[in-house]
Amino acid sequence: MNEPIKLPMMGPDKRDPGSFIPSLQDLEYRLVDFLRMLKVRKVMILGTALAVTLATLVAVFTIPPNYTSTATVMLDQRKNNITDLTDVLQGLTNDPTVMPNQVQIISSRELAQRVVEQLKLTDDPEFNGQPVAEGGIAGFVHSLRWLNPKTWMKLIPQTPAPAGAPGAPSYSETESLEETTIDNFLEQLDAEQITPTSEVTTAVSIAFTSKDAGKAAAIANAIADAYVEDSLNTKFEAAKKTAHWLSARLRELGLQVAAANETVQKFRVANNLTEIPQSTAPNNATQPNSILDQQVAGISAQIVTAKADLAEKEATYQRVMQLADSGHAEDVSAVVTSPLIASLRTQETELLRQEADLSSRYGPRHPKMMDLESQKKNLEAKIKEEVNRVVETTKSDVMVARAHVASLEASLGNTSSQSRAQGGAMAKLASLQANAQTALTLYQTVLSRYQDVQSQSGFQVPDTRVLSRGVVPDDPSSPKKAKDTAVGIAAGLFLGLVLAFAVENLDIGFRTTAQIERRFGLPVLATVLELKTAKRFRRDPSEQVLEQPTSAFTESIRGIDLGLRLARGDSSPRTVIVTSAVPAEGKTTVAASLARLAAEKGQRVLLIDADLRKPGVAKAIGLKDVDKGIVEALSDVESWHKCLVSDPKSRLMILPCLHHAANAAELLGSPAMQQLMKKARTAFDLVVLDTAPLLPVHDSWVIASLSDATVLVARWEKTPREAVSRAIQILHEVEAPVSGIVMMRANSQQFQYYNYGYQDYREYNKYYSS
Repeated sequence: MNEPIKLPMMGPDKRDPGSFIPSLQDLEYRLVDFLRMLKVRKVMILGTALAVTLATLVAVFTIPPNYTSTATVMLDQRKNNITDLTDVLQGLTNDPTVMPNQVQIISSRELAQRVVEQLKLTDDPEFNGQPVAEGGIAGFVHSLRWLNPKTWMKLIPQTPAPAGAPGAPSYSETESLEETTIDNFLEQLDAEQITPTSEVTTAVSIAFTSKDAGKAAAIANAIADAYVEDSLNTKFEAAKKTAHWLSARLRELGLQVAAANETVQKFRVANNLTEIPQSTAPNNATQPNSILDQQVAGISAQIVTAKADLAEKEATYQRVMQLADSGHAEDVSAVVTSPLIASLRTQETELLRQEADLSSRYGPRHPKMMDLESQKKNLEAKIKEEVNRVVETTKSDVMVARAHVASLEASLGNTSSQSRAQGGAMAKLASLQANAQTALTLYQTVLSRYQDVQSQSGFQVPDTRVLSRGVVPDDPSSPKKAKDTAVGIAAGLFLGLVLAFAVENLDIGFRTTAQIERRFGLPVLATVLELKTAKRFRRDPSEQVLEQPTSAFTESIRGIDLGLRLARGDSSPRTVIVTSAVPAEGKTTVAASLARLAAEKGQRVLLIDADLRKPGVAKAIGLKDVDKGIVEALSDVESWHKCLVSDPKSRLMILPCLHHAANAAELLGSPAMQQLMKKARTAFDLVVLDTAPLLPVHDSWVIASLSDATVLVARWEKTPREAVSRAIQILHEVEAPVSGIVMMRANSQQFQYYNYGYQDYREYNKYYSS
């Protein structure tokens, strides 16, 4: 069970462990525990740090150096204004989402493939994955690349099957080599946006790492150039594709325009509708819909003109006839509005003005004056001639004008009738013309865009440019010997601390008395150190009590004896059971040592080996030539004292177990065992029983309640906490009086730090003889 068992403490401290609340002292203790861990695990920590440091040094000084060269490209935000054309592909902006996309383009397989083909990197062993002939440590380090899991996922060499055989690989070895080269190429490429400040920048750094410094610079610059070229090619491709699409669209729209115009023309011919040329119409005049409309408008205008002309001619004729009747025919020019006569009169007026002007400067016989006089006579003769002609023709003009008006009125009536009949055909024609005009407008728009794109196809400016080219590095980028060594030391120390902390806190057992007392509320009677000398010379550890009474081991046993007496308070226990949770905890050593110590004090002491399944008292003490033990005593309780054996090195009496008992639980729980215990309590001052472990078997359960005190033995740092918890629960269930716990076989070097703080344990050793 993981829950601590709340048993009343038999010692002075009666605190309930279930109500334990950490205090400042506990927090301080935990800090001390950490410092103690450093002291106890210093060998592990320093050893781990040393191992990691040595491994780092080996790697730093054996791994071939790598060189990194960096080129920088930038999205150029400046607009080229040579033309006002609208770009087919919009230029890149400094939007935050654009830059990550550009980084992805630089790191793409397509761009990498282009550089690989340009520099022929498939023939370079650094990239194509082919083995490199290296010897010594360098070759060994190169072979370690197979420890990288990424290497496992690469192309696995296979034995090629015969051509045409089932299972033959379908992929090309050349393609596989190129894919491997590209994979290795991309692993050595690092592209990222440069962000020196909080503002958004448009610069991208292209860093490439290679084992050769010159190769690193060449590849970094090749990637930058390929990226700029890709940006330009992208715009060219966009313009090319757009031009191709617009060309196909123009052909389609051209066919539509031709079909629409043909439909209009056919409809005109079918309905006898003639289109009027736009140049024949006056400016700002409304255009007729057909020839009939034009004829109607023309005839109407002619009728108005003809009637006006007729009225004018009639008026002129009447005036001429009046003047002729009165004998003043020479005055016809005054009333007749003939343009010729008006022009002659104008010329005459001008000559009179000139004559008046010249007469003030010249005499009548002057050549100019004479020339003017001659011109006046000629004009008068012409005026008379024109007057006579007008008089003769006025009558005929009136008759012709009247006939012309009548003819125009007849033609207007006929044409108007035909125009009204063609009204429906004109409406249909207007619709067809609108469709044709729409198709023509769309065609002209697409044609204009096509011409713009054609102009762009030969003139493109990239959106990116190389800001700085990569240079050949002088120093390797990795490994950084000083930095990597320092990191290795720090990592080794950290790993050592982690391991020490894991060992310290993930242990299964107990190291300090405080751990047990806080969890179970039981006192720790003693912590017994590991006796390495006794183990080396195969001696019974309990002999320390007899041979070295002032040793640390004897002092620990003396502490157990004192704890048992203090636990009862009023009197010393008469019967003590020594047990453990699991085997090999040292309970037999505790039982024998406790019994021998009590015997040395003059008490009558009996040591009973109650572990009937795996007895160990006789072997530990070294008893020989013994033929009777506890099993024989239980078969004849009245003669039980005949089965006792004396300790050859003390006054201790022993009731050993000489062989295994198949019915151990039945024997220990029998009335004979109870009777034997009563007789032993009467005959001896102290009876110590070495019993079987509690968890594997139930033998100790049946006799635990017969004792005055129970000592539970647990191995220091080794016995699982759950096992100790379960054992205490069992003792509680059988109502056994648990006096305390003994921690056995503690590490003498580490124990001092857990129980004596930082004080040198050698100061304590001055009080011991061992």
